[in-house]
Amino acid sequence: MTQTLLTLGCSFTHQDGWANYIQENSNYNVINLAIGAGSNTTQIRRFNDFLLNDSKITFDAIWQLTYLSRFNIRLPPDHPDILAKKYMPKIDKGLVYAEESPNRNYFDNQKHVDILNSDYTNDYIHLLDINDELSSLLTTLLLLKKISQKCLIFFGDDLTSDILLKKSIESFFYKSSDKFYSI
Repeated sequence: MTQTLLTLGCSFTHQDGWANYIQENSNYNVINLAIGAGSNTTQIRRFNDFLLNDSKITFDAIWQLTYLSRFNIRLPPDHPDILAKKYMPKIDKGLVYAEESPNRNYFDNQKHVDILNSDYTNDYIHLLDINDELSSLLTTLLLLKKISQKCLIFFGDDLTSDILLKKSIESFFYKSSDKFYSI
């Protein structure tokens, strides 16, 4: 019986690498929601869309967390900048700057566009709230822990500047059941 594995993360998960290796060398059907240069907030949005559209699927999950300081925005597909293809797709040094989400948004039934690491996002950097992002991330991880069959969380990138994130999440889940793993 093939099991479903949900993968989330940034380019380490999105590009050819460990998620593809699992797909090719295991019995898992991998649903990769990762996006290059994606922030944790982008991963939360994509996870929410997945859950609201495919809530009856049972799955295992692997989530590669990234910097709290990454900032991304999401625009609807009918936004004038998207229609003009002003910000999509543009690739520089392997980073995808804009990509349509794999799942439709539950409420408007459209595939929104995640805008990543572009000059466009710099206009909105003042909206970044690290405390809000950490709160959303911890809440989403708690939900993921409860609804997934097995869950592995790891910290990708060089997260030496985000030691607080790692320690917060490890202590938050330290008393969890044996189905939650963190490396």
